[in-house]
This record gives sequence, C-alpha cells and structure tokens, in this order.
Amino acid sequence: MTAYANAAAWVGAVPREGSGDPYADALTFTGWLTSTDKAWLVVLDDIADTAAIGSWWPTSDTGTGRV
Repeated sequence: MTAYANAAAWVGAVPREGSGDPYADALTFTGWLTSTDKAWLVVLDDIADTAAIGSWWPTSDTGTGRV
C-alpha cells in the first residue's frame, strides 16, 4: 500500500506530499491506473496467492496498462 501511495504522488494523482492518508492515496492510484491514457506497468513480485491482494491488483479500462 505504501508503494501505491508514493506512486500516486509521483504521477500527480495526489499532492506531492500526499494527502496524509496513505490508504486513500493508494486507492487514488489504483483509480488513476484504471482511467489513465498513459502507458503503465506494475510489477507485483513474489506474490504467492494473487487472491490475497484482492482489489490492489490494478486493472486498465483503457487498455494502456499491464500487471
């Protein structure tokens, strides 16, 4: 979650210093991934059970991203 929160600031989805709520920032980042027209790649390394990460698995409604 912390990496997603940091990424939200990096892509400009939240202010550079973050909103103060890392969970909300992480959710904002997953929303950004879903809707952006920019190309993206998220690497989730060493995940033994993909079901365990649930909603943190990003999707791309625009077809510009990959996991």
